[in-house]
Amino acid sequence: MNKPIRRIFLCSITLFSVILISFITMFFWPGMLNTVLHLTHKTDGYRDTSFTRPESPMPSYAKALPQDQMTRPPLEGLQTSEGIIDSVSPGEIKRHEINVDRTKQVSFACFSEGNLRLIVTDPAGNRMDSAATKGNEISSYMNIEMMEGQNVVTVTFGMNPPPGKWTVEVTPGEGNNEKTHYVLTTFFEGAGIILEVSTDKERYQKGDTVLVIGALRNDSSPILNADVTAFVWKEPYRADFDTLQLFDDGTHGDRNANDGQYSNAITNTADGGYFNFSVKAEKGRPEPFTRLGGTMAMVARYRAKFNRTFSDSGRDTNGDTLFDELVIRVGIKVTDAARYHISGEILDKDGKGLDNAWVDTFLTPNDNGALLVFEGDAIYDGRGEGPYRLSHLSISVEDTAETDFVDFLEDAYTTEKYSVWDFQGRGIVDAGGYFDRGVDIDGDGLYDSLVVGINVDIRTSDSYVWQASLFGSNGTEPLDWVDCEGPLKAGINKIEFAFKGSEIRKSGQDGPYEIPGVAMYGRDKGANITETGTIRTRPYKHTEFER
Repeated sequence: MNKPIRRIFLCSITLFSVILISFITMFFWPGMLNTVLHLTHKTDGYRDTSFTRPESPMPSYAKALPQDQMTRPPLEGLQTSEGIIDSVSPGEIKRHEINVDRTKQVSFACFSEGNLRLIVTDPAGNRMDSAATKGNEISSYMNIEMMEGQNVVTVTFGMNPPPGKWTVEVTPGEGNNEKTHYVLTTFFEGAGIILEVSTDKERYQKGDTVLVIGALRNDSSPILNADVTAFVWKEPYRADFDTLQLFDDGTHGDRNANDGQYSNAITNTADGGYFNFSVKAEKGRPEPFTRLGGTMAMVARYRAKFNRTFSDSGRDTNGDTLFDELVIRVGIKVTDAARYHISGEILDKDGKGLDNAWVDTFLTPNDNGALLVFEGDAIYDGRGEGPYRLSHLSISVEDTAETDFVDFLEDAYTTEKYSVWDFQGRGIVDAGGYFDRGVDIDGDGLYDSLVVGINVDIRTSDSYVWQASLFGSNGTEPLDWVDCEGPLKAGINKIEFAFKGSEIRKSGQDGPYEIPGVAMYGRDKGANITETGTIRTRPYKHTEFER
């Protein structure tokens, strides 16, 4: 690849996160495809929405799509055709015939190292110079300078542009007096013909076979007898690549012949690394088309694999009979000695995340596992009842260049049955279920007190003290403070605070009223708690309370 074309290529990479036109680089860097597709749904892009009257009568297909819709972010079904690499000199016009098949919207994008002008002619002979009109009812137009001397010009047509041969003329734009290299490509949104490229797995061990799959369909029907080719190379980017023909014959990794699933495998993965696949699919009749798609596969450079042997135990580090840690031993079959990073998460029986753990350790083929240690107080604070699930278990190797993900298990292991009370913690847990009510003792229609309650889960039976302050709408000074004491049993208990209605009436503040936290402690063996969730009452009026 010569330097001008490389500069254009780098410009198009930058464009990924800026203007949504992503697939131009699939022919060069399909490994970036997943990130690119994510960005296309998050970026508004740039556009020039100035309008003038068209040069010629407006084609009927151009009336159906408003200008702002023609420049919106691409939706599902964005497809691209093969890029055209060329150059144009001052005073020269390059004409390219491009086949457009059935689609809701088509865009012609030209990436270049200088200012260029595009003139597009549809199959009916309507000639549209959007560079001159700066966009109109027929088309949307944008011309962006990405960096000094790096440009992209895009012209978009919709709704339902006519299929057939379109002509795109490329000529130097105003002020461009030098030979200019460019890449011209076509994007289809809402196309009937779709190419989806994938591999059979997300991650591979070095030496594994990687199956490349190109799924080709027209609406919901498979497309048969197409010519589908994969171009394969490893990162870092290099100009040379391998060619792999994909087949729909049921014998090249595809389970069934003639189902529109074209596939083949690569086996030269002994060194690991990131493999990029740019897939080109084309067919001449009855509906001529060309499609490009891409994906990548990460093949671990180091070989180690979870062998799915696990064990777990609670660890009491201070002799108080409560577990300070939950230790899970993870079995690993190590082939290549390296310093590995092992991490995982535990979930309670309902799938709620409780804690994450990781360990960095040097493992050799003589080693067969590692320990993940989860904090007992995190399990306790999360009120997580067991058995617990070890999830998102991964092993990787980090070096100066990149992180090499070696193996991964989504749902790896389920522990023995544990209770939240088996683990170290404060001994009192806010169990939620807040409530409030006004109490009219003398029957005069005014509340003598506001009773606010909370449920608490207690580990040990004891005599407990609980305290709280009630705040009004200004939140500066407490309206009242309550200090209570009484015996509570292990398990769920309901405790209440009775705030004086006269203090609420005197404050002149309407509800809802708040208790920002509850302080609670046991007199003998009971634990203590100083934080709960904020308790908010119903919207009482201060005039509802006794004077």
